[in-house]
Amino acid sequence: MPCPYFTRLPRSDALAIRTWLNTIPPVRHKVVSNQLPFSFDIRASLAAWQPGSLERAVFQTRPIPPPTGQKLGVESRADLVEGPMHCGMCYTPKNILGGDETGSRLRGYSLQGWFAPNITNSTYRGLGGWRIDDIVSYLKTGHNRIAAASGPMAEEVADSSSHMTDADLHDVAIYLKDQSAQAIRPAALPASDPTMKLGSAIYADECSACHTPTGSGISGLFPMLAGAQAVQSRRPDSLLHVVLVGTRSVGTQGAPTAPAMPPFAWLLTDQQIAAVTTYIRNAWGNAAPAVSSGDVATARQSLSDAGG
Repeated sequence: MPCPYFTRLPRSDALAIRTWLNTIPPVRHKVVSNQLPFSFDIRASLAAWQPGSLERAVFQTRPIPPPTGQKLGVESRADLVEGPMHCGMCYTPKNILGGDETGSRLRGYSLQGWFAPNITNSTYRGLGGWRIDDIVSYLKTGHNRIAAASGPMAEEVADSSSHMTDADLHDVAIYLKDQSAQAIRPAALPASDPTMKLGSAIYADECSACHTPTGSGISGLFPMLAGAQAVQSRRPDSLLHVVLVGTRSVGTQGAPTAPAMPPFAWLLTDQQIAAVTTYIRNAWGNAAPAVSSGDVATARQSLSDAGG
């Protein structure tokens, strides 16, 4: 339950949510007993956790100049992003106690076998290459010219943001484009590197038919890999997830196709998956740390244990 974010709601909004919930017919549901280990199973410990982890300030809409080259609107919906949408729940790194690392807000976090990427306006690892309408389209339909929502984000789009108004999504996009954070860009592996050569051959055989030889993808169907911030994230969790066990992007009214990617865990060895993901992270102008066979083995085992 994202309590730290819902404490930022005006009381009237919280009461409105409760009023709506009261209209939902009840269902029979057996409550599962608490499975948390000691001392996390002691609810009273929240009394010590809350003072450092709950921000009760209410965020307000404020005017923001449109990003360079943009002509759409000048409103920011901080109240939506920081409150009921609780974007920081997934996209903000957590400290040892599970609270937000506020100095790294929205800069990416690993969870459930995925890596929620940087969603600041960073030109390297964030949304710097996304236009306002790219963000709106992604949140509304789960697809745009760059990316496709899958994993936990597919659930968010299907059940939440796809039902929001275009005006609210536009204001959310303005707010995200106003979040500045630059990441240090590493040197890309050269094409002559043996791992890059092996990865290039595997990519040509197994990936290029959908994502194209240049990594440009197919707008609205298959994600772009060239310049994609999710591909160049500091951790390769999401890339390894989709390569190992496959995924299906979300289907919405605006983009009902929901294209899928097949799993390759049965076909490729740890070394081969390390090579192709390293290639994807360092080809076409991309630059990110290499993926090792050990990284793949760890992800393979973790996903297997989780039933992936």
